[in-house]
Amino acid sequence: MSHKIFGRTLRPLLLFVLLLTVALPALAQYGRGPSRANELRIRFGLFKPDGNSDYWQFGEANNPGATVFTGDASDFEDIVVGAEYVRYLGPRLGFVLGVSGWEGQKDQAYLFFEDQFGGDIIHQTTVDVGAFTAGFMYTLGNRNNRIVPFLGAGVGLYSWTLEESGDFVDFNAFPLEIFTTRFKDKGEAFGWYWNAGIRVGITRNWSFLAEYRKHDADDHLSGDFEGFGDIDLSGKETSGGFAWTF
Repeated sequence: MSHKIFGRTLRPLLLFVLLLTVALPALAQYGRGPSRANELRIRFGLFKPDGNSDYWQFGEANNPGATVFTGDASDFEDIVVGAEYVRYLGPRLGFVLGVSGWEGQKDQAYLFFEDQFGGDIIHQTTVDVGAFTAGFMYTLGNRNNRIVPFLGAGVGLYSWTLEESGDFVDFNAFPLEIFTTRFKDKGEAFGWYWNAGIRVGITRNWSFLAEYRKHDADDHLSGDFEGFGDIDLSGKETSGGFAWTF
């Protein structure tokens, strides 16, 4: 794993936290008294991409299904960071705004080609995804209980960047040549998510969280990756963290 937690993926999270910090004095007015209708959640965990699209098969533009590079989508599993603001609308139902970020990075080599010295031809692939989500959460029991299982679902805007940097084979040259360059594409796509988890109270206002979340989104590659089909942004997220109810 690259462990680049403080890369581009955290910019949406930092903006989210900044906006909440500015808004907390006003939000806290709603949380006074026994109801405590607001909640701020911070999560850390692992994100594993599904890799169910042409690009993740690491194929050439004229043969998207052919695997030509080492590794697979599971090699891009890495740290995910997320935050949500929950506004409870009743004893069990809550409206949720959230943001999360994940970056996976992997060195890859051609399977069937080597350089003139018999060494690997290597490039580094980086996939960067930030998700802005809105949805609803339902607690399986009164939300003021000490142990509260919950379910949720919603929609999201997934902002992504794909970059490959290093050495590549020029298949249009004869004889074949090796060149060094950087390919990049980025975009935004709409998708959806669902999650399930449990919140365990530590004090009146603080709780521990454990959660499983599934994202589903994809987008069409263009620019430097024109002809490589779609990139699957979907994946499974397992995380833990803390909640502050106020």
